[in-house]
Amino acid sequence: MTQTMRFPASALDRLAAVLKEPTTSFTALVRVAGLDKASAFIGADLRNVDFGTDDLAGFNFVGADLTDADLSRARNIDLMIIDDTTILPQSFRRPPVDFDMDEVKRLILAGEPVPASWVPFVAKLDLGRANFADLSPIAGLTALQSLDLLGTQVTDLSPIAG
Repeated sequence: MTQTMRFPASALDRLAAVLKEPTTSFTALVRVAGLDKASAFIGADLRNVDFGTDDLAGFNFVGADLTDADLSRARNIDLMIIDDTTILPQSFRRPPVDFDMDEVKRLILAGEPVPASWVPFVAKLDLGRANFADLSPIAGLTALQSLDLLGTQVTDLSPIAG
């Protein structure tokens, strides 16, 4: 006996929209599909997915299989929701247990260096409205992709030019 699967028209419409979307961006396709990043990927099979340069902050990958997924260029991987049941790529590095973005900000504002083990995990930094003028303390933050300096006294961008 042959069984027929039936899908609601709304699901078929979303599938058609995803297939028509001209991008391969994971987050763009999630948006087009109308999926909730906080719940849609719990326990999901995401093996071999290339996340490109997508912002993965807030994506809940608890229990998901990310074997051989490419997270190397993805942003805010420190803000993904994962746990011990999440299967991560072998190349994935978790932030150190003592990593603390508030402490990163405090150190930078005090002109002190960020611990070397934290540097790869500082991708976004908000120094807006801080009493801050010298960018030299952040020159070595090689993973930094977003920096808010609104309302600071910064006038020289040369320390981060490279």
